[in-house]
Amino acid sequence: MVQKLKDSPLFKPVLFILVSIISLALFGKEIPELIRLILHESEYSHLGIVPLITLFFLWSGRKQFLSERGLVLPGTIMVVVGAVYALLLNFVHWNDLVLPLSLKGFGVIMVIYGTFIMFWGFSGFKKVLFPFILLLLAIPFPFSVLDSIIRFLQHGSAVMVDWLFTILGQSFVRDDISFHLDKVSITIAPECSGIRSTMALIITGAVAAEMFLKRPWIKVLMVLFLIPLSLLKNAIRIVTITMLAQYVDMSFLTHSFLHKSGGVIFYLIVLAIYFPVLFILAKLETQNKQTLSVKVEEGN
Repeated sequence: MVQKLKDSPLFKPVLFILVSIISLALFGKEIPELIRLILHESEYSHLGIVPLITLFFLWSGRKQFLSERGLVLPGTIMVVVGAVYALLLNFVHWNDLVLPLSLKGFGVIMVIYGTFIMFWGFSGFKKVLFPFILLLLAIPFPFSVLDSIIRFLQHGSAVMVDWLFTILGQSFVRDDISFHLDKVSITIAPECSGIRSTMALIITGAVAAEMFLKRPWIKVLMVLFLIPLSLLKNAIRIVTITMLAQYVDMSFLTHSFLHKSGGVIFYLIVLAIYFPVLFILAKLETQNKQTLSVKVEEGN
């Protein structure tokens, strides 16, 4: 019976999934804090989605690596090192509630990587590299890192807002991340930085790039392209709400749908910019591949 289970083509994939789930126990006493972050803190809501996307890509691409030979020794070393590292962190006192989750997250990731390498080796790992890179986003950002990202989004959005006001011919006075119009003054506060929608945009764009593009360097460029797009998304939202408050009703800044829940609208607007570019590049890749194939055949 045991031998039949080991010979089953699903034995290793199922065991890998089980070990990955069990490895979450390495978060130890910080598990309740991790659950709280996912459920109640918008900046960390993506943590619960990323592992599911990773699992989807691994399962859909399983034919690429299932025939690869595992490397037991290197994989075991990674698993042991990752587990011991995460366990030792339990003996450290932390003032930052998120930092231990971040550090232990690296240990959990190392265990998952090591388990995969035990079963399918480095060659199998390389064939499905994207979901493992994406899985790194499941490591919670420490508060210091998160604050730096939010400040970048605030100031980057301010630059974009400046440009949009100038293009629209709107008179304003800018003071760093504050803007003063005739009737309205706004400040791009941390909660207006768009960190949640930025993470959603990066994840969506990266997944789309992986699905539709072939060349790694083009995929990287498209992911980097998401950064200015995210800043533009946030700026369009800020400018739209501010202009409505300036010329229509001040309540647009406080009680309107656009202010409270309108992020998805501007998220979709930016995707409407991103996906056409993505599809054009995908089409060009296909055409170049076909042209290259024709040249090779002619050469033969």
